[in-house]
Amino acid sequence: SNQDFALLCEALEKSNATPLVTTFSLNTFLNQETQGLNWVIPGILPQGETILLAAQAKTGKTLLALDIAFAVLSGSQVIGENPMTTGKVLLITSDESQNTTRRRLRARGFDLLDPSSNMKIMTALDINHLQVLEQELEDFRPQLVIIDSLTSIALNCGFSEKDVEFAKLVYRLKDLVGKYGASGILIHHENKDKE
Repeated sequence: SNQDFALLCEALEKSNATPLVTTFSLNTFLNQETQGLNWVIPGILPQGETILLAAQAKTGKTLLALDIAFAVLSGSQVIGENPMTTGKVLLITSDESQNTTRRRLRARGFDLLDPSSNMKIMTALDINHLQVLEQELEDFRPQLVIIDSLTSIALNCGFSEKDVEFAKLVYRLKDLVGKYGASGILIHHENKDKE
């Protein structure tokens, strides 16, 4: 039945997602070799990881993300740091109109980059249908994925941002971006605090 199938899928997902539990003595744990982080932007964006860029509306989240994208494409500094990785950028911009996105890209100087600047722009994504993103990651192989914004790609998910099921969708998104070795910036608008 459909219910049995759903339960089997959930059990399979849990068995593949459960990390191996290992217990160490404090001394053994502290004496293990430490692996250094590789950075796209030192101190800001680790390679192969997804970060959440969250702040209230109109504080410059998109502008900062575009500055980072420009640095990854051009090798120029951002926030006083040189990018450690340059390459392709995938911008998913479903939060603004295409005209606004074009205006922002031109204002930042993206139009002055080499026409084959290794950047692609997706104008929509639904967090329930990540196979569209996976196909793009498979074909394009970007070093950086920017999703603007979490709210706009999750409009049809049917969960509140405070629900556990919503968190599972975000983790799937993060894991998918990391699976292809890309770094991700997930932009999120915080609600205004009444106090």
